[in-house]
Amino acid sequence: MKNLVSVFSLIYYSCKILLIVLLFNWWMDGAFASSSTSTDEKVVQELIDQRDSFSLLGDETFEFKETINCTQIVSGRDPYLNRRAPVRYFVCPDGTSSIPQPDSTGSGGWNGYCGQTAVANAAGMMCKRYFAPQTVDTYATDITPGTLPGTNVLALKKIFTESYTNVRQANPCPKGAWKLRNPWSKKGFIDGIKRELWQGPGKVQRNRLNGTKISITPVLVLIGSGIDKLHWLTVVDFRQNPQDLFGCDVVMNTWGTQKLMTCENLAAYGNTLLLGFNYIAFQ
Repeated sequence: MKNLVSVFSLIYYSCKILLIVLLFNWWMDGAFASSSTSTDEKVVQELIDQRDSFSLLGDETFEFKETINCTQIVSGRDPYLNRRAPVRYFVCPDGTSSIPQPDSTGSGGWNGYCGQTAVANAAGMMCKRYFAPQTVDTYATDITPGTLPGTNVLALKKIFTESYTNVRQANPCPKGAWKLRNPWSKKGFIDGIKRELWQGPGKVQRNRLNGTKISITPVLVLIGSGIDKLHWLTVVDFRQNPQDLFGCDVVMNTWGTQKLMTCENLAAYGNTLLLGFNYIAFQ
């Protein structure tokens, strides 16, 4: 009888200990989940604040017609080199992606990341390879504030053609060549961007306001205001505008947002003081 009582006591206390352990684990899971959710919300809010700050600064430098808010935030990875950390980016209403630009570095924000961000935008939309703009510096960089047109071309070429024997899958980027274009006139600048955007082999799907879908090849375009305010952006489409000298508005992704600018303004800003007209196209 005494042994039987001992057995029941052992079972009782074992169940009690198990219950305590289960309750403790449940509480810890909830605490960690709450902490993780809180951290995620903080990161997302910081991302939105950073985007809005850059967007406002951009509005003070360049004349945009409209800002199209890209509200959906997605976490993406580079499936080809999956050891890279995931990156959060914005998905715009037309389905294209807009990676937020990191803060500038150096004394007084000397070195900006607009060129690297435009390169990352192209890789994300065309290859579904998502990585931080800072990663682009591992492919090509230079000593100038920002990046020169040729540096961006070199980075794009390496990203789209890199191949490693220890990586099982193929590079998902489409086959083709990145080319730097330097037209001589405003009309040649606008017409050239349109041609490369709509006739290129990129096959990025974009949803237009009228419900139709088109295939585009994003084009990287350099604009400037004065001698020291240069900015790279990613053009994703054009809209008709009868009041514009060239009959259009341009839709561009930059700073984690989407902006609308008249083609007249794009042509004016595109004729930069030091470098003239520059855009980078995929063929």
